[in-house]
Amino acid sequence: MGRPGSVHRLGTAAGRAGHFADKSGGRTVCAYRQRFDSLHWPEPSANGQSSGWPRFVGNDPGGVCRAFRHRTYFAAARGSKTPVIVTIRIPCSWRNDMEGYDMKKPLTRRDFLARSVRAGAGAALFAAGCVGKSHVEPALTHLHEWETRLHPPNPRHVRILQFTDLHFFAGKTGHDITNNASVSIMKTLVKKTSPDLVVVTGDSWPENRDNRGEEFMRFAVAQFEALGVPWTYVWGNHDQLPDFDVGHRMMASARNSIYCGASTGGHHVIGILGHHKQLAWQLLCINTHRDGLVKPEQDWLREISASLPPNVPRLAFFHIPIKQYDDIWKNDLAVGVKKENVMSEKEDGTSLALLKSLNVRACFCGHDHTNDYGGVFDGVELVYGRATGAGGYGGEKLPKGGKLITLDCRAQTYQWKTVLP
Repeated sequence: MGRPGSVHRLGTAAGRAGHFADKSGGRTVCAYRQRFDSLHWPEPSANGQSSGWPRFVGNDPGGVCRAFRHRTYFAAARGSKTPVIVTIRIPCSWRNDMEGYDMKKPLTRRDFLARSVRAGAGAALFAAGCVGKSHVEPALTHLHEWETRLHPPNPRHVRILQFTDLHFFAGKTGHDITNNASVSIMKTLVKKTSPDLVVVTGDSWPENRDNRGEEFMRFAVAQFEALGVPWTYVWGNHDQLPDFDVGHRMMASARNSIYCGASTGGHHVIGILGHHKQLAWQLLCINTHRDGLVKPEQDWLREISASLPPNVPRLAFFHIPIKQYDDIWKNDLAVGVKKENVMSEKEDGTSLALLKSLNVRACFCGHDHTNDYGGVFDGVELVYGRATGAGGYGGEKLPKGGKLITLDCRAQTYQWKTVLP
């Protein structure tokens, strides 16, 4: 059985081809061979207009062209009478010409931020899962524009791996060394924990330095794609771009991505399906921008609250911590490591009550690289993710790693632990 949420063959036998037929006219628009990531699309027209279709072969991003809107098709393996509805999201252009440099010594937060400021693809197919050899079912179903639902293979133990503060291309020199070290940490932890989903909670590249923000982002996305598991992105304060629409489209269309925040400024919701495909958990992924979880973010949560089903437990993922992260430490309610001040930016403590009203059981953040602790405040557990990136400050105080969260969809309970490579 293929892993739900991953890209793999729909056919009932190795090498068997299949077709995607347009709902409106039954026109065959593409055919696959053995894997969805080996799709061959008809070539785009010479002028690049909409009469052509983007082309993607294997893992080579060089042939990907202009962005496309979502289109939905009926798909079925040849020889099977069981169709499945899939959504195809077409990616925007790709470039992967990065450079590296060297970092010689550990940085403080102040040095790190100063240096960061100064220093000058495939198509994602939202279908999955062969049960046995004949039954084909969708693993991801779009409800609202901002929501995706994921059906993991083992609902009793759904494993979510959080990476945060990767900081690719941080500092003036040493990019190739620190970037490679960060990628190695990610790959090692994915292999070690076998997650069903990776959630990256922001700060993966250094602002829009030298107007290269998009270039840095594309490098980061390529590393997430290469992990080979479903993933999503939660934006951090350093994740700056010349055009955020390009960034949202890129995140949404990337291979293995289940990101669906393109129409909501990065905010989105991931539903986790349990036994009998019942909604068991939801993950609220919130873009805290530069100021933290303040009024615009709170307004979005209130806006979607009526669309969130009652009695479903939720986890919240965001980059910048809320004020109560400081309170739990000062009041001896937390367990873990705290080696720097809590930087909640402009959040004033009013977000917790809103999150609690949405049945949020726990929050997971990043931002402060040398804090890794958790504690309960007013019924909501507040947990720091472990900073992951070798390019960020703090590695000499706290080794880089990740956070593994395990959900039990039947009991609606969760556990978390820090994981190191």
